[in-house]
Amino acid sequence: MPDLNDNLLNEKKSRTDRGFQLVEFVDLYGKQCSVQQSSLALCDKPGTGAIWIGVDKDRMHLNRNQVEQVVSYLGKWLEDGVMFDA
Repeated sequence: MPDLNDNLLNEKKSRTDRGFQLVEFVDLYGKQCSVQQSSLALCDKPGTGAIWIGVDKDRMHLNRNQVEQVVSYLGKWLEDGVMFDA
């Protein structure tokens, strides 16, 4: 059974061959995961318009608005233990 008190396991910060930031880690079930800046040209500065996040080989591609919405749910969950008020 996973340890629910673990921090990001085996966290590794690096850059891709094209210079985009990449954070790799292992989730509670031992799956390799990552968060990476996307090269998608949505903003003036490459790497700021979208990110890749999730289990490697099956990641989500989220734009800034989607990340903001997910962060709001996660923040509420961290504060109150729920993602939204019923």
